[in-house]
Amino acid sequence: MDGIVARFTGGTSLSDAAKEAKKEAESLKEQAQYKYAEYYLRVFDKLAKNDNFASKELARLDGILKKGGLAPSKLDELTSKTNILRRFVETVAEKVEKAKDEL
Repeated sequence: MDGIVARFTGGTSLSDAAKEAKKEAESLKEQAQYKYAEYYLRVFDKLAKNDNFASKELARLDGILKKGGLAPSKLDELTSKTNILRRFVETVAEKVEKAKDEL
């Protein structure tokens, strides 16, 4: 899935990347990674509606993690989600830099 996010940086449209991610997620349906693939799809969907979703959600989850007091399973889940969101935030930042360089 990270490869699809990277192609999004390289110029692939959000809708094309989301379609590709959906196809990849379907191939993982019977595997443990499917849970994470579903989150990638959710992030692609939210980004289509709001460009700032990844950075806002990352800040929110980081705040929850900093407070602490979470059950180990919830800590693992939120850590995984923040790692995925960081990848999207980095990708969007790279895309903005490319656009500035082209101007």
